[in-house]
Amino acid sequence: MGFTLRGLANNISISPSFLSQVESGKVSPSLSSLTMIADALNTTVGALVDEKSNQDRTLVVRKEERKSISDENDDLKIDFLGYFHPDRLMEPLIFTFMKKSKLHKHRYRHFGQEFVLVLEGCIEVALKEKRYTLHSGDSIYFNSGVPHAFWSACDGETTVISVNSPPNF
Repeated sequence: MGFTLRGLANNISISPSFLSQVESGKVSPSLSSLTMIADALNTTVGALVDEKSNQDRTLVVRKEERKSISDENDDLKIDFLGYFHPDRLMEPLIFTFMKKSKLHKHRYRHFGQEFVLVLEGCIEVALKEKRYTLHSGDSIYFNSGVPHAFWSACDGETTVISVNSPPNF
């Protein structure tokens, strides 16, 4: 995209040395840093962590073959349930929170729609200033243009399936 390492780092307010370490695989960025990098490069987090699309790939993603990212700050792991493909229209993810999360003040906003289903535990979903508590088996569907966030709201492990359309993560 014509960015220098320093130019990209300045655009997203991180140090060039940190970005260089991310690029070389010496450090793992936080989820928020990875999201800022993806946004600045006009791509998705999924495209950054997965190798390029392979037309010969099987359609099945085995559990042990899933790409994932972790954010130790939030005790969060995100598994990508599909292979990266440039023509995909949705992005299915599994969020696994290891423990109750801190309240998220930052709200995300992007084009599209989201569906979230709680498999285990409970989450809080913030849409604008309104909050919803969802328990195992509950789901929510909303327009992603509404400022939003979700986090684990109970002790113990919480597992959530999230589907974004179009892919933006």
